[in-house]
Amino acid sequence: MNERMEIPKRSVSLGISVLIVLSAWAAGGIAEPRTTHFPENRSIEQTPTDLDANTVLHQAGVEYYKHPSLLYDSETIVTWPDREFKPGDRTELRYVCRFIQNKERIDWSKELFETVDGKEVLFKDTREIWDGSKFLFRTKLPDDMDMHNAYFTKNKSTINTLMQVDRKDSFLDGILGQIGSGHYTQDLLDSEQMTLHKQMEEIDGHACYVIEAIFGKGIIGKFWIDPAAGYNLRKVVAHYELVGDPPEPPPGVIVINSTATLEYVIDDIVIEQIGGIWFPVAGICDFKTTYTDGSSHHSKREVRRTNVVWNPDLDALGAFKMDLPDGARISNQDDESNDYVWRNGRPEKVNHIHAEMVGHQAPPLEVEKWYNSQASGLNIKGKVILLDFFGVWCRPCMAKIPFIKGLHKNYSNRGLIVIGVHTAQSSEKIPEFISRNDMKYTIAVDEHGINAKSFNVFFYPTVVLIDRKGVIKAINPSERELKDLLKLLLEQ
Repeated sequence: MNERMEIPKRSVSLGISVLIVLSAWAAGGIAEPRTTHFPENRSIEQTPTDLDANTVLHQAGVEYYKHPSLLYDSETIVTWPDREFKPGDRTELRYVCRFIQNKERIDWSKELFETVDGKEVLFKDTREIWDGSKFLFRTKLPDDMDMHNAYFTKNKSTINTLMQVDRKDSFLDGILGQIGSGHYTQDLLDSEQMTLHKQMEEIDGHACYVIEAIFGKGIIGKFWIDPAAGYNLRKVVAHYELVGDPPEPPPGVIVINSTATLEYVIDDIVIEQIGGIWFPVAGICDFKTTYTDGSSHHSKREVRRTNVVWNPDLDALGAFKMDLPDGARISNQDDESNDYVWRNGRPEKVNHIHAEMVGHQAPPLEVEKWYNSQASGLNIKGKVILLDFFGVWCRPCMAKIPFIKGLHKNYSNRGLIVIGVHTAQSSEKIPEFISRNDMKYTIAVDEHGINAKSFNVFFYPTVVLIDRKGVIKAINPSERELKDLLKLLLEQ
């Protein structure tokens, strides 16, 4: 299966996708009985314990929350063992990441490289931030790294996307991708049932507490916890098995390759003491899914964390400050009815920015290239001016041209000057476009985008109405509002 579209906007991991399928089954009833089988552990010595699971988890939480602010780099390599590859298939993914955490705040930047036909190329550059009040996301694609796909939301639950989907190294902390979020202690405390084994088991020479837990969706997890290494995990196995034929899905629900077994194995975890704090720095996660039709999916993640710094200089790192240029479009998922842009380090409503300009003196037009007029011959003193920022490549702009032409025809003899301000992009097409559309009003070329910037033009078309004294009276009014304002201003 080609996975070229790994992690699109607001996507979920394979593990979560599997659980969506399982949820669909749950709506129609789960086939019974379920059975679980864990692989043999590598225990070579067992030590009795009289503790209970809650006591172990409490101590693990105490150790975990000792962590101060944290910075580390990580590299995660994702491969698909047993898959037969064809030319053009993605054969490996490599995530090069930087992770910054300060209490609840998280700043996660990532470059994603894919290997196709033996050649590694940058596939995507993303950054995700929970700054304590809102979740910010931006992605850039190598085909056009100046263009951004960005959004924000104040819905705190969206942080699960950051923690579970894009943090491919997070399994070292016990986040399995589909069982809760945060540290593994939270995963276990949110389970339906958990049991601490009476005997400790040894993993790679380390005596570990062993907790088994049952989670929703029929998943059972087994966790090996090393008290001598800050109560970090040494191994995890999560398993789901459906025996018998799956039930028919509810009406309207499409289930593909019904899941028969699902298994996570997190192993070979390396834990180091850094600055007096135990921290997991490497490990391997095998994820295997087998479907009732006999097909299967097997992915393997190998991760290494480096450059671990406690209490880094957050200001010097530019942490929790999104790296978007001023004017970049950003959508608000809590308010999709309004347009937003990134301005002065935060998202702002476009209509608020334009409202601030209304009533103030318009900045001067800086134009070197004109059509249908020369700058020296354009007498604008004491005239009402209509600026139409447009581009021949912009379909909404084209739809507005007949209306602008009509204003020029009906009001130019009463003191209105219409100026179409064209972007530098595709400006070579202007002469042919003027001739084909029989445009009589003046066209100016905004060669370097200076005028779009000074008038805060974020989207095209943008219409600006200026009175006889050079004061901005409206930006992007409706056609009806524009006509009413024009009549009023032309009579003054």
